[in-house]
Amino acid sequence: MKQVLTTTDPIEITFAKSLLADAGIESFVLHAAMSSMYSGAIPQIISVIDEDEAQARAILTEHLKRQL
Repeated sequence: MKQVLTTTDPIEITFAKSLLADAGIESFVLHAAMSSMYSGAIPQIISVIDEDEAQARAILTEHLKRQL
C-alpha cells in the first residue's frame, strides 16, 4: 500500500476517492473515524495498492492542482 494523499479536508477526501474510483483504482481511507472524532485535527490518508500509485498520483495532481 502506498499513501497518495494526506489531508484534513473531508471534501477533498471524498473528491479524491471519486476521481480514483472513476479511473478504476480502489482506494482506502485511513484515520477517517479518528479525524471525525477530533473535528478534522487528525489528517485522513488515502492509500492505493503499489501498482496503482503512479496513476493515482497523476490523477490527483491533475485534478487537485497541487503536487503530491
